[in-house]
Amino acid sequence: MGKLIYLPDPIKKEMQTTFKTSKVSIWKALNFKTNSHFAKMLRAAAMERGGVLYDSSKAAPGYYPDCITSFETADRTMTQRFSDRVYLIADMSSDSVAVYKDGEMIQRHLNVTLSKLSDIQSNAERMAKQLK
Repeated sequence: MGKLIYLPDPIKKEMQTTFKTSKVSIWKALNFKTNSHFAKMLRAAAMERGGVLYDSSKAAPGYYPDCITSFETADRTMTQRFSDRVYLIADMSSDSVAVYKDGEMIQRHLNVTLSKLSDIQSNAERMAKQLK
């Protein structure tokens, strides 16, 4: 996944009218497929209108992890396995998430919100795919 700017459809339509351009031009600019002066201007305008920049370290809107999830309700934990080598354990009693690679903890995140969790999952999934 490369960079993209997420912007709700109604705002994209407003930008089409304001900048007298096509839906395709807006899409190419917001997905960094073009890098012209006009595309840079469209990206700046999108950010001014509340756009959110997503890059390879951040999950895209609607992201759903490709993993096997299990819950230990007595321990209040969730384990997500992305491959034989990469998994995470979320501790719901402390809002922390630990990411493991080859059985060794490589990251620990504290005070994890739902949006932050999706970013952590996205990174763990990407790591698992790179290790295959």
